[in-house]
Amino acid sequence: MPLNALWGYVALAHVEETPPIFWVFWTVSSIGLAITLVFTLLHIKEEFCTLGRALDEGGHAVTPLNLQLSQTISSLPLFTCGLAYTCLFVPATAHTMELAIAIFSCIALGSLAQYALQALGAPPTPAKLLNRVPKKRWWCGSLCGGMNDTLPGLGLMWSKEPHKLTLKELRFAFHMVAFFIWSFIIMSAWQVALNLVPTPIQKEADGWCYSYKILQGSSDTILSFGMVSTTLIGSSGLSIIAGAVSMALHEGEGAQQYKVEIGKKAAAGQIYLQLPLLKVLIGAIPMGYALPTVPVPVTSGSVSTVGGFWTTSGITIDCPVYDHEVMAPMLYCTLVTLSMAYTSYSNFKLYPRHGWAVERLQEELVARLRLDEDAEADEHEPLLADSEAQ
Repeated sequence: MPLNALWGYVALAHVEETPPIFWVFWTVSSIGLAITLVFTLLHIKEEFCTLGRALDEGGHAVTPLNLQLSQTISSLPLFTCGLAYTCLFVPATAHTMELAIAIFSCIALGSLAQYALQALGAPPTPAKLLNRVPKKRWWCGSLCGGMNDTLPGLGLMWSKEPHKLTLKELRFAFHMVAFFIWSFIIMSAWQVALNLVPTPIQKEADGWCYSYKILQGSSDTILSFGMVSTTLIGSSGLSIIAGAVSMALHEGEGAQQYKVEIGKKAAAGQIYLQLPLLKVLIGAIPMGYALPTVPVPVTSGSVSTVGGFWTTSGITIDCPVYDHEVMAPMLYCTLVTLSMAYTSYSNFKLYPRHGWAVERLQEELVARLRLDEDAEADEHEPLLADSEAQ
């Protein structure tokens, strides 16, 4: 059923004829929305109660960037979940809602990447931290000692031998995430544009209604290929960023007081990266219901008469409402609500009040670098003394 022919159709107004599977969708999505709402509001409440005092104690005129990013990451799942939940009751808005979901998801993912890189501190600290990270075949898969399981082939070009990750490579990983962000939004907007154009509708012999599609089947193939490709590229970039920052901060070794836990936060953020792939997989599942149907007028011709009047003639065809074109977005939005429920819970656990203190973390990193430099100097002193004695 072409979605642009469903404007004005609200599922709640036709509950008695809605397929039973929708009761499952509505129940599961309601639970997901409730969980998302609870954990998001709890996080906002904790922030609101003590944020002002913390900023005064730290001498901040405005909220630090890392806190702004964590607040954005923690609040966006609620908006995303709300959009997906609304779509389940108004099928005609599916493509528009999917575009909004893509935008919110990309904002959250971009904030996560920025949040991770902010933890390295101000220059020249990032370069010094990366210089102390062990040599690895970074762009290879984990089986080859790398961090890039989604595009391990890049290791054949950039990680033939173990090496220390450079700032240039870290920037390239961030650009990979940015490429995913822009590509996901552009492809979602393209999908909306193609489906909002009014085109003729006809009922085929198989009982389903179809509309003429611009570019025919080539657009679906290009979109599917683009969605899968951008998912792999974005996942690759985020995995490099998360691995490099985690190792630079010595996470997991118990030596750092202010835990940033980039690895865990990046794992939770991978959900946003899988949304394009999820759309492609759901689109390949055959599903649809022949009932209920709605009458769709199809104009066959119009005649102009004297005086400027005109008359039209045509037929009315009965089109199934919940065919594949409608059911795919409904299943997608249901899974999105569940994903946002998990994401909101993870964010509540991983982003405690005020997160990590920028100044204290920076001081700790600088102190650790100074200790490492002193230790290296102590190691070189006996060698220098021996060389002088000889």
